[in-house]
Amino acid sequence: MYVRYCIGMLLLCALLLTACNQQPNEAERPFQVTPVPVTALPFLETPTPGAYPYPYPAPAPNTYPYPYPYPAPAPNAYPYPAPEVTGDPFGRAETALASLTIAQQIAVERFAPNAQLYAILPSRTMLINLGSPPARLGWFYLFKTSDSSRELIVQIVDGRVSGTTEIEVIEPELPLQQAIPLDRVTLDSDEVFTRFAARGPELNISIDDPRSFDLELVNLESGTGPVWSVYDPNTRLWLFALDAATGAEVPNPRR
Repeated sequence: MYVRYCIGMLLLCALLLTACNQQPNEAERPFQVTPVPVTALPFLETPTPGAYPYPYPAPAPNTYPYPYPYPAPAPNAYPYPAPEVTGDPFGRAETALASLTIAQQIAVERFAPNAQLYAILPSRTMLINLGSPPARLGWFYLFKTSDSSRELIVQIVDGRVSGTTEIEVIEPELPLQQAIPLDRVTLDSDEVFTRFAARGPELNISIDDPRSFDLELVNLESGTGPVWSVYDPNTRLWLFALDAATGAEVPNPRR
């Protein structure tokens, strides 16, 4: 009896092993996986040591108050798309009046045929107002017409259009800005920087490169004509001003 029981158990185990080794039919499989050929991507190359990744250019030594200007990543990060850095570190390879010609063309073609220059604005203040985009300083030009509250702002960097934006002014800033009589503007930005650098020691201002400071050109309703002003790059406070027509040093036109 015991022998017959053992034989029966052996036969049952054999049947179970046979069933376990059988593969299910294709229709019974819950899902199928089809291999897809893929191409392996190459590793990114490490950027040149010491290079500042895009979108910030590599500044000259001691130009910026911070070692790596925001929002550029620190060196050894993988920048995108990392073009070669060229041009002036401040985007001011051309003077403000030389770049104005390009900005005027944009204003006439895209904004209004009778657009007039109302101001050259401090670059850092404008970049902050625009949400701190990754752009060099360059020059910011404000265009308006006498019959509208709309304004066009054009940024020129190294003689090329960097961007434009159109705004609608609800509360005009006082004192009111007037169109700048360009025929009366005899001083260009390079001359303003030169005069400012010469006055720096007397004003107790440390100046490594005067082009790192911001300029403003306005013709205020309360003034006597167009005035160039120099602003501190860190505090954005007024420092120095020249009459754009005569070259005479003048007080802060906004006071």
